[in-house]
Amino acid sequence: MHSILCVFLLFITSINGQGLFDIKDLDWSTRPTDNFFMFVNGRWINRTTIPSSETAWGGLYTMKYENTYKLKRILDDLVRH
Repeated sequence: MHSILCVFLLFITSINGQGLFDIKDLDWSTRPTDNFFMFVNGRWINRTTIPSSETAWGGLYTMKYENTYKLKRILDDLVRH
């Protein structure tokens, strides 16, 4: 189990040192050898609500919304000036 966890922890760290996944999402009450999917995603699944307008949700979707919002602000500023 320790080797699986070590490989997993290496995977979740990107080149710039910023995590690709949030460690807070790990469900430590689930053993990774029993249900790895729930170990990795359990807490995120339990606390996340997918908006009714969406079929899926996660980091890429929130990034899309944040970028759309930022671009709209930039374009609105350009129009005003």
